Amino acid sequence: MPDIVGVRFKRVGRVYYFDPGGMELGVGEWVVVETMRGLELGKVVIAPKQVLASEFTEPLKTVLRKAGPEDMAQAEESKLQKKEALTKCEELIAKFSLPMKLLDVEYTLDAV
Repeated sequence: MPDIVGVRFKRVGRVYYFDPGGMELGVGEWVVVETMRGLELGKVVIAPKQVLASEFTEPLKTVLRKAGPEDMAQAEESKLQKKEALTKCEELIAKFSLPMKLLDVEYTLDAV
């Protein structure tokens, strides 16, 4: 039976499951994982536990590392970039009279 850990990327959002890769992880710790979008910073919300392999249809990706000071600094930088991007996009929407409403901007940890 493999171990899994539950990770959430937004304060309120879906929980995604990863293989802790032998790391000792606890609830509340920040980790770096690779997703389809790139590297992302997530918070452990479900401590590692063993589950039956039959409960998962896809192989789980492994947690790359515990988040370090550089990762946390990059996440803070992304928050600033997000505010700038929101402002710029809203200006462009108004300038071109686009029939849309901007809901959010998201950056991955590798700023993609």
